[in-house]
Amino acid sequence: ERFEDAELMSEQLSTFLRYSLSHSPDSLIRLADELSAIEAYLTLQKTRFGDKLRVQWHIDEQVKQQLVPALLLQPLVENAIKYAVAAQQNGATITISGGQSDGLVQLSVQDDGPGAQSAAGHGTGVGLRNIRDRLYQHFGEQARVVVQSLPAGFSVAIALPPQQSNLL
Repeated sequence: ERFEDAELMSEQLSTFLRYSLSHSPDSLIRLADELSAIEAYLTLQKTRFGDKLRVQWHIDEQVKQQLVPALLLQPLVENAIKYAVAAQQNGATITISGGQSDGLVQLSVQDDGPGAQSAAGHGTGVGLRNIRDRLYQHFGEQARVVVQSLPAGFSVAIALPPQQSNLL
């Protein structure tokens, strides 16, 4: 009897699928487009998890025009949902951040899930390895990925050289 939820989920699923099918993971896109796709994905998951899924956004407007590999942050958000939100009765908060510091674009996805206390960890690392490989392909040694399992949470921070998009 959740017709409105089903309609919302269908709309957000189609938005997310359109995005993921129209952008090769090897292409560079505006961070704003990546964030819009993540918002659609999170809306889907919010319908599924309700109040168990909490999201905080800390994105500086200046970085939204930066170019990043497509589907760069989405796998990190997906992992946070799987290993933090779904794994805990009370759910978790996912914080998505972006800004510029030290001449680099700084992006991060962090959760306040079980972190180091989790025996399962955050999977086998295939997604993280793919992210590292794609960053290296585009930016070489100028890009970095720092993964931290915290006492209460998990964090992935990405630093890459700025590449401004001229598209609005």
